Amino acid sequence: SSDFASPWRETHSSEKRIFDCDAVSRKRIRIIFRICGDKVNAAFDRRTRRGGCAMKAILCEEFGPPDLLQLREVDAPELRAGQVRIRVEACGVNFPESLIIQNKYQFKAELPFTPGGEVAGVVDAVGDGVTDFHPGDTVMAMALTGGYAEQIVVDQDAIMPRPKAMPSKIAAGFTMTYGTSMHALKQRAKLAKGETLLVLGAGGGVGLAAVEIGKAMGATVIAAASSQEKLDAAKRAGADFG
Repeated sequence: SSDFASPWRETHSSEKRIFDCDAVSRKRIRIIFRICGDKVNAAFDRRTRRGGCAMKAILCEEFGPPDLLQLREVDAPELRAGQVRIRVEACGVNFPESLIIQNKYQFKAELPFTPGGEVAGVVDAVGDGVTDFHPGDTVMAMALTGGYAEQIVVDQDAIMPRPKAMPSKIAAGFTMTYGTSMHALKQRAKLAKGETLLVLGAGGGVGLAAVEIGKAMGATVIAAASSQEKLDAAKRAGADFG
């Protein structure tokens, strides 16, 4: 549906999704976005090597701030049974990445590794036993690491089909924000039609997703945020009050 495109262009870019972080976190994420965005975009100007032995990727070779990340040529990930290889078109930039590269997150990555937890792209190849996806399918996927690269290999159950109307840059910011809010409201809170939902931090990615999902579930949504600009964004996303 073309409805996928409308409010997200204004409210769900990588830079818009930093509203709920403190000043230090905002600075770190902006640095990641600037450094990784420039390097990955330059790498994507070259065709992804299909069936070759190397690809471009952002590497974390030592734990520390974003300026330690390096653009390298590395071996392409090996495709195994039950897995799908994706030609990455866009990768989300989220707060956990700023912690993972400093070894401050609950998940501890083993050096060296490629950061990047959510991607959007096109299926390049599938492993034995994969029947739900085929080369050429447009998809989005969740992975703890590996996204800041030309290719990524993920288990088939970590992938979702991507509607043709959803651009890759939008899809790359979908799974973490909307997945988090859906889990919170549907599985944990069991939000019911007619109830009232108060969304704190409603100007950020997860908050805006909660506003949209809450309205879709039939709740009256009250948005709370630290500025009028953020409240206006929440109202555009469907908040009744803010």
